[in-house]
Amino acid sequence: MKIFNKILFVSRGLINEESALKQAMTLLVDSQRNLQISIIYKALPKKLQEHRTVYETSLLNNIKLLVKNVADSLQIPDEILNTNISMDIEGTSMSTVHIVKRVLSENFDIVIKSAETNLDHKGFKSVDLSLLRQCPCPVWLCHPLKNDLKIKHIAVAIDPEGAEKSSTDLSLYLLQLSKVLSESYSAKLSIISCWDSFFDERMDDIGYLGLPQKQASEIIKDQEQTHLTALKALIDTSGITTDYSLQHLRGVAAQLIPQYIEDNNVDLLIMGTVNRTGIVGFIVGNTAENIMHKLSCSLLALKPHGFSSNIKAN
Repeated sequence: MKIFNKILFVSRGLINEESALKQAMTLLVDSQRNLQISIIYKALPKKLQEHRTVYETSLLNNIKLLVKNVADSLQIPDEILNTNISMDIEGTSMSTVHIVKRVLSENFDIVIKSAETNLDHKGFKSVDLSLLRQCPCPVWLCHPLKNDLKIKHIAVAIDPEGAEKSSTDLSLYLLQLSKVLSESYSAKLSIISCWDSFFDERMDDIGYLGLPQKQASEIIKDQEQTHLTALKALIDTSGITTDYSLQHLRGVAAQLIPQYIEDNNVDLLIMGTVNRTGIVGFIVGNTAENIMHKLSCSLLALKPHGFSSNIKAN
């Protein structure tokens, strides 16, 4: 399967970026991939331009020190540190456009950055949401980890009943990637898939349709089994055989998935997105957006093959 060989780590020159940088450098350790660290800061006003060099030097020195500390903690040898990691810095008022253009022109496989969160440390701010909408490659937004900066529990959200081939292909890639990452981090893996019945939202429709309760119950049971059978078939096709927990949850995904993540101390959610209205994921509508607003864990979001950004390289 395709894995991340060319990594772009985006620093905004903010505090609390150690956790995100450690995830990027952990990927680097595994197969000596290339890591580009790009510091993007808000462009200085004209009256402060004479201080730009000093400002940029300070930001670069802070990041270099952070890189050295993370490298020491991961026991990355100096040879890899000096040859596989590059840095650059730029002041711009349109960071999302800048990042996407770099991805397109330099063919990065993944963008990793520290999440910019709300006061309750849940969800993502506009910069991150814009990046999720526009970036053609996978985007990994990192909330601070509670477990000594180590990922211990990964969850992947799957819809086994996508009508289009691109949806199925994306689901298979999500499963395969989640397995690779869970093995890389020696983390627990949970596969989550939500289903609901036609009658869950409107139980009165059972009576309106003239259905006996027993028949309605059989229909609901059949819906559950159909969804579960499709889910297991998808997992079998992905090649994952053992060492995962299957969570087949009945109800609204936008409520159940954030709650599962909170209750089970999930560190990273892997989820697919597609190019429709805003961000929509494994369920059509605003489900993925609603989940993102409630997330307290990191998010790795992938788009289906063929996604085209509104932002162009030139």
